[in-house]
Amino acid sequence: MTGFKSTPIRSTTRLSSKVSGAYIVDPYYPRYSTRWGQTYKPDSYRDMKAMAKNFLPWKRPEGRYPAEMGSGC
Repeated sequence: MTGFKSTPIRSTTRLSSKVSGAYIVDPYYPRYSTRWGQTYKPDSYRDMKAMAKNFLPWKRPEGRYPAEMGSGC
């Protein structure tokens, strides 16, 4: 991410903002993926709707990983 856009939210007690999107740098540009399609050009703006669709939270699968954690597991 190289930057973002936001809109100010004014209230009587404080000034805050709401992020409306971000400028993304795709390290795989200009490659093409048969699964994901064409990668985005550097500094492509993506709004929050696109971000929610394309950047999903990652959760490590539950379980033991003895090879990664050494012989003590």
